[in-house]
Amino acid sequence: MTRLRALEPTDLELLYTIENDPAMWDVGSTATPYSRHALHQHIRTMGTSITDGGELRLVVESNGEAVGLVDLTNYDARSLRAEVSIALLRSYRGRGLGHGALLQLEDYCRRYTHLHQLYALVPSSNEASQALFRGSCYERTAELKDWCFVNGSYQNVELYQRIL
Repeated sequence: MTRLRALEPTDLELLYTIENDPAMWDVGSTATPYSRHALHQHIRTMGTSITDGGELRLVVESNGEAVGLVDLTNYDARSLRAEVSIALLRSYRGRGLGHGALLQLEDYCRRYTHLHQLYALVPSSNEASQALFRGSCYERTAELKDWCFVNGSYQNVELYQRIL
């Protein structure tokens, strides 16, 4: 069973593993390793509500084990929307956990944050993430040309939206 929970100090190694995986840097906005100290500070100062700092990071658990992260970022209080991203440890991908985490996140957003919309920016080359969002009732609404610079060249990004 998949569930979401708040980030805890004991999640430092999970965060360290995901944030320092160079394969994940292609989909994020940074390509810099993080120290454990910096990540410890991040955990310590992370708010518990998206309205606190415009973002919310939750831990994805499967059978009581932390297996990934789901983030809400770029929160827009006026339009009630936020960008969603998900990162699972490599050994837990392809098991349906991402879909379960998105369902939990959507339920949370409907009940507690009253967001109207979630959206995801997915590199065109990331077929697994595209399949995840399509299979979770997100609609592909646009292609953003040359949006990300990855491995020496620009890459298109697909915009997926889900009206809650």
